[in-house]
Amino acid sequence: MTCAGLARMAWGEAGAVLPVLAEPCFEAVRGAAMPAMEDLRARVRDASLDEALDLLRATLAAELARILRLPGSAVAAEAPLASLGLDSLGGMELRAALEARLGTPVPLAAVSETLTLERLARRIAEAVRAAPAEAEAAALLAAHEPPPASGNDAADDTMGAAA
Repeated sequence: MTCAGLARMAWGEAGAVLPVLAEPCFEAVRGAAMPAMEDLRARVRDASLDEALDLLRATLAAELARILRLPGSAVAAEAPLASLGLDSLGGMELRAALEARLGTPVPLAAVSETLTLERLARRIAEAVRAAPAEAEAAALLAAHEPPPASGNDAADDTMGAAA
C-alpha cells in the first residue's frame, strides 16, 4: 500500500533545520524560497536604519526563540545572548540560519558575555546596508557553485576519450 501526504511548507525556513534540502534534487524548491530571502535582505538594505533594526530584531528574536526553544517574549533585545543559554554551537546555528534567510554572510563573532540581540542586529544592519549589490550576487553565486569534479571523474573522461 502506498501512502502520500501533502503539507504547506515554508521551504526557506525548512532548509535551516533540514540539511537534506541543500541537496541538488531540491534546487527547484530552494529557488522558490529565494524571493523571500531576497525580500528580507532588500527590505533591510532599503529601509531606514530604525526600520531595518526593527525588522532584524524581530527576525533575530524569532530565530533565537526557535534555537533555544524559548517563547518569543523571553528574548529581550538587551539581554546578553549567553545569559539566554546561547552557546558556541547555538551561535553557529544562529549564524547559519541568518545567512540562509539573508543570503549574505553574517558578522557573528564568538558568543561572548556582552553580545546582545541589539548589538547583533546593528552589526547585521551595517553589513547588509554597506555591501554593494554586486558583492552580494557574487557571494550568492559562490555559495551555490557545484563542487569541483573529483579526480575519478576526470580519469573517467580521459578513459572515455581514449576509447
